[in-house]
Amino acid sequence: MVQISELRGIAPDNIPLSPAKGQKTFGIHFTWKHDHEGVYKAVKEVQSILSSYEYRAHWGKVFHPDPRLFATFGDDLFNLVAEIESTDSHKFLNCWSERVLYNRPTCSQDSNYERWVASLTTHSRHPQNEEL
Repeated sequence: MVQISELRGIAPDNIPLSPAKGQKTFGIHFTWKHDHEGVYKAVKEVQSILSSYEYRAHWGKVFHPDPRLFATFGDDLFNLVAEIESTDSHKFLNCWSERVLYNRPTCSQDSNYERWVASLTTHSRHPQNEEL
């Protein structure tokens, strides 16, 4: 499922929710093939393998939002939610962040990717043949 991968050492930074915040980081980056079903399974497997290393996902990349993953960001996630609340910045939230940050599973607008993932468990036909 991988077209190319990159291994990179990353210097510590002080950016909230950064995978390198406060620590030297070894980054493993993937460029995935255009195969949603295969990538979905591969990412889940990669995360399973990395789980014993207390890894941090890059929020701008593909990952499965396992609640245990968010614990690796310490207070940053809590501080982000508090900042959104204190500034009433809800206009910057989408359904994904509503579910992840506020545990609101009943958002009415799913992304195309989320609809596709849901179709994996609800449809017997091949999801790549369905229009997203």
